[in-house]
Amino acid sequence: MARCPGSCTESISNDLKWFKIDHAGLLSGNLVDGDWGNGEYLIRHELIAIHAYWTGPQFYVECAQLKVVGGGGKLPLDEYLVSFPGAYKASDPGFNVDLYSPEAPTITTYELPGPAVWTGED
Repeated sequence: MARCPGSCTESISNDLKWFKIDHAGLLSGNLVDGDWGNGEYLIRHELIAIHAYWTGPQFYVECAQLKVVGGGGKLPLDEYLVSFPGAYKASDPGFNVDLYSPEAPTITTYELPGPAVWTGED
């Protein structure tokens, strides 16, 4: 999610600071046949395909414009804010997972890329 400095119709998404309000990765099981969360978000929905890790992740991004009212004007601290491009690095662990390795069926954790989720608490 990103706050527009004025009208979102006049904003350039690359100039905005984004923060994460939710994410879903490996929910249970293992890398090969586990239950992966595909997540449905209202603001910036992003799926990152890691099935061909040797060529790098594939990003599938959709955006929707939303007007938020209420909430007391609370905004996330800088530690939660990222820019696109630049929010991810090729070296992020979540992008370097080999789903076809012999070890994959035994791996039961997955580190999601990107910033921490902002819950609105701080």
